[in-house]
Amino acid sequence: MRISALLPLFPAVAMLLAVSLGEGQQTESPEVLFEQAKELHLEGSLEQAAELYEKVIPRLRENQDQETLAAALNALSVANSSLGRYVEALAQAEEAARLRQDLGDRVGEAMSLSNLGLAHYYLGEFEAALDRHRQALELARRNQDAEGQVADLNSIANVFFLQGNYSAAWEHYQQALSLIDESRQQEWAASERYRTLVNLAALFQKLGLYDRSLDLYSQLEDHAQNLPLGEQAQLSVNRGALYRRLGDPVKAKETYLRAKSFFEEQDNVEGLILVHKNLGIVQALDFGDLGGAVKSFETAERLAARTSNRREVMQAQLYLAEALRRSGESERSRALFSNALTLARQMFAAEETWKALYGLGRIEQSRGRNDRATDLLDQAVREVESLRSRLQLPSLRTGFLADKREVFDQLIALLMGHS
Repeated sequence: MRISALLPLFPAVAMLLAVSLGEGQQTESPEVLFEQAKELHLEGSLEQAAELYEKVIPRLRENQDQETLAAALNALSVANSSLGRYVEALAQAEEAARLRQDLGDRVGEAMSLSNLGLAHYYLGEFEAALDRHRQALELARRNQDAEGQVADLNSIANVFFLQGNYSAAWEHYQQALSLIDESRQQEWAASERYRTLVNLAALFQKLGLYDRSLDLYSQLEDHAQNLPLGEQAQLSVNRGALYRRLGDPVKAKETYLRAKSFFEEQDNVEGLILVHKNLGIVQALDFGDLGGAVKSFETAERLAARTSNRREVMQAQLYLAEALRRSGESERSRALFSNALTLARQMFAAEETWKALYGLGRIEQSRGRNDRATDLLDQAVREVESLRSRLQLPSLRTGFLADKREVFDQLIALLMGHS
């Protein structure tokens, strides 16, 4: 069982269905119960599926059914990742990979390694995530498993994306698309092409190539209904962010609120974090509602902390710090920018690093500490230049500085003031 490689990764969660765990089920064989759990999982009843997996696993251990045990652990890992329980998912995927390696199940081992990489990804442990996905990719190549290769290429690209290594991300998305083209007759190819193109659209959006991003979203619009509902909702949030960039914040906000209702119904924590971050941005920058923005970012931070998702904690703190800075709460803002900077450096997240430095620099400038502000802004500029220098393809550079010119302007103004 795989987790979709959509950026950011959000599990598909359908309507929850009730399941009775009464005496009748206790008499069923663990293999039968495992099949029932998988059915619940596919229907989107994640809590119930996870509960049943947890009941089955001890019985499989007793029976020493290693093959089914590995499959159940892997499935529980996927369910727990979808539920935001990443520490548990990590341990379960690790045990599943180890069992499958012992059994000589190379296809299953690759799948469990991939799930292990995704758990590391959600926990903000990007180097560990890359290591696991590369192991899984190598196994998938040996197994001639094109679908597995596509999933891991997307996952590796997603890590590079979040680390600001955009050229490497683009290259891996292109490799995934080439494999999909070679496998176009396979049943899985259409959905994987869709997911890969969504990831590519998000990359173009990040680089300020809004026309190319919008073109991809438009091409994909007609096929969105074939995706699970959770991924459709995520895609709508991505489009909402693009609407805002293109000057339609009202449409963006409407899109976010619709997605928020869906994610609340499904108790999709990762989806709610994404919505609250984007909702806070449009509230602060387009509607001047700083109080509402602070509440949205505080909700995103709380949800991220609940799931131990360090990347989302970092981003929520960064946005919250900026909203507080604009509200005049400079001391709390400074503390949050500092926390976000520490996390960004630990995760080698270059985008968030320069943004945190920029925020700290502006706070120091507002306090009249221009020497300190100049130093921080200079560090921010160096981070931006480092990001740009890694964009090897000229076609990816054209819009890169669109949302970054302020940091240069601020530094120049300070330096001119010193002269």
